[in-house]
Amino acid sequence: MMRWVRRSLTFIGITILLVIIMLIIIEGIAGVMIAGSHFIHSPMRTVRERIHTEFDPLLGWRHIPGIHKPNCFRRGVGITVNQQGLRATQEYSRSIPPGKFRVVCVGDSYTMGFGVNDHETWPVELEKLDTKIEAINMGMSGYGLDQMYLWYMRDNEKFEHAMAIIAISCYDIERMLSGTFLGYPKPVLGIDNDNTVCVAKAPRKPLFFLSPDIPILIVESLRSLHVVKMAEFIARKRIARLRSEFDPTNVAVTAVIDAIVADIGALALSHDREVVFAYLPSGVDFVGKRISHQVKAVMSNAVRKAGLQWLDISPAFDRFLKEHAFEDITLEDGHYTALGQRCVAEAIHEAIKERSML
Repeated sequence: MMRWVRRSLTFIGITILLVIIMLIIIEGIAGVMIAGSHFIHSPMRTVRERIHTEFDPLLGWRHIPGIHKPNCFRRGVGITVNQQGLRATQEYSRSIPPGKFRVVCVGDSYTMGFGVNDHETWPVELEKLDTKIEAINMGMSGYGLDQMYLWYMRDNEKFEHAMAIIAISCYDIERMLSGTFLGYPKPVLGIDNDNTVCVAKAPRKPLFFLSPDIPILIVESLRSLHVVKMAEFIARKRIARLRSEFDPTNVAVTAVIDAIVADIGALALSHDREVVFAYLPSGVDFVGKRISHQVKAVMSNAVRKAGLQWLDISPAFDRFLKEHAFEDITLEDGHYTALGQRCVAEAIHEAIKERSML
């Protein structure tokens, strides 16, 4: 009797195990088929940033000049890059047009306008608020303060301007510590023996920049597999832990930040330009993370030591949130909606007027 029960339980156990194995195999086959379908039928808009960027030996990546991707972010929301490698629907002369107050807006994806159309970025909104202003968008997705600095120092002479607005978010300091960003190679800055900023590690051209679309579509397709989703979950947990360990008050970090800000200040002084460092709130600010307060403290201290102007946009967003829902000013991924972009423009415009710069 006991032997029969044991055999029955063994048979049931093996049957259940085989069923589980079969379900896993079927799930795997179905996942591969779905991934293949995504690869075959996925439009190029899923690639997003990589379809409008190319390798840059100094910065890591830059806009591809002269392209227009009408569905880059989602259907009907695209990006235009002029022949000068800027997000714009027009070309800019080197000299400031008569009667204009030209502002160069340097920043990351919040300035570039990730997720909104060309006419909805805050530099364009700034022009709408005051017809005397001509705003040049030098924003790029994924840039840290280091890349903003290198781009501005390299190309600032291409466009005469009365003011430079360096718009940073909390993430831009953390990005300075790594030589990559989401697979993109990027430079790492340091301080040399003369206490000046140097490129401690230059970006190396990766294979995907030779043909960006296909490799990224493969990655996008593989993300439908559950094993990849599980790996992404583990990776996000690790990134969250690393972010919690990141200390923007680290002496090595603050030394580079101080040198960057001082260099920009010295350049502005030699060209009789105004410089404003503007802090743009992001996801970590809206949930009150300590890290954002540390970043603001470090940045504002460096800016004031250099004798430059510091502008925190956070209070303007707080006032905006009293009249608008959170989802009205931010997209699901944390970037600004068109309304959020306008909030930034209004705060910056008000600051410019208060300082009688116009």
